[in-house]
Amino acid sequence: MWQLGNLLFLLFHTGSDLRERKIYQLPCFLYMLCAFVLHGLLEGKRGLIFSAAGSLAGMLLFAAARLSHQAIGYGDCLILTACGSMAGVQEALMLLFIALLGASVWAVVLLLFRKAGGKDRFPFVPFLLAAQILLLKGW
Repeated sequence: MWQLGNLLFLLFHTGSDLRERKIYQLPCFLYMLCAFVLHGLLEGKRGLIFSAAGSLAGMLLFAAARLSHQAIGYGDCLILTACGSMAGVQEALMLLFIALLGASVWAVVLLLFRKAGGKDRFPFVPFLLAAQILLLKGW
């Protein structure tokens, strides 16, 4: 059930990331709030710990973004933090790993065909969406 929520959330943000290269913060914070409330109501203190631990994957990405002078956008970090708060730390880390793998392959393809340079940027949320679809399929 949580994976479906993340899928819809990522579908919403993929459009804005592709069209405008922008992540809207308010929906992200509302989604995180819903995750904490749902897990808290359904599972009590254990559910709140589950959501907080899931958010750590996004916080890890925030640290990487900060260290890399925002080579990874803060919006992408916020998206992963929101997804992690809903799905938990294990799925958030798998989501991040699969998305980074896909983005890496895409970057190599762009470089090989000289469609992009080393400093060019591309949206990351579509890779999170693709990773979520793969996780839904049981990959």
